[in-house]
Amino acid sequence: MVAVSLRNSDRLRTLIDDLLDIDRTISGNMRFNITRNALKPLLEQVISDNQGFAETHRIALTLTPDVPEVDVDIDRDRFIQIMSNFISNAIKFSDA
Repeated sequence: MVAVSLRNSDRLRTLIDDLLDIDRTISGNMRFNITRNALKPLLEQVISDNQGFAETHRIALTLTPDVPEVDVDIDRDRFIQIMSNFISNAIKFSDA
């Protein structure tokens, strides 16, 4: 129960952060912290972060072994946020 509550509170925090980001974007105050990051570990983190949610929907998340070992210049936190949104939406609207 504690783990589920924690995940739900994290999702609520993310939703609030999304709303604040929309406001910052509209007002022109959105800031990005672009740094060089290895892509594969970020994708592994996103999958790990969403694994519990996927399991509750009887969905398996896996990272294909052919993900290239590349570095990307991105805002790490925004990337994780966007990918988590994509994955959670895919989970919600996919069959088990």
